[in-house]
Amino acid sequence: MTARDTFDLTVTRMIRTSRQKVFEAFVEPDLLRKWFGARGVTITRADIDARVGGRYRMTMQPRTGEPYTVVGEYR
Repeated sequence: MTARDTFDLTVTRMIRTSRQKVFEAFVEPDLLRKWFGARGVTITRADIDARVGGRYRMTMQPRTGEPYTVVGEYR
């Protein structure tokens, strides 16, 4: 097993809105692209299947450099 196989990332943010709107911001690609990612990074692709066993795939484009893709599975 490599470090890549066991990598976990936790992000904590305080968002002042309803739980429903926060949920939608995570599972609706158009909404997610508006806020997700580090400063200076644009989400150019977001595929989301937000159910247990579903997968996500996001392509991120930094201001400089090559795009990179993040993939995962909802547990």
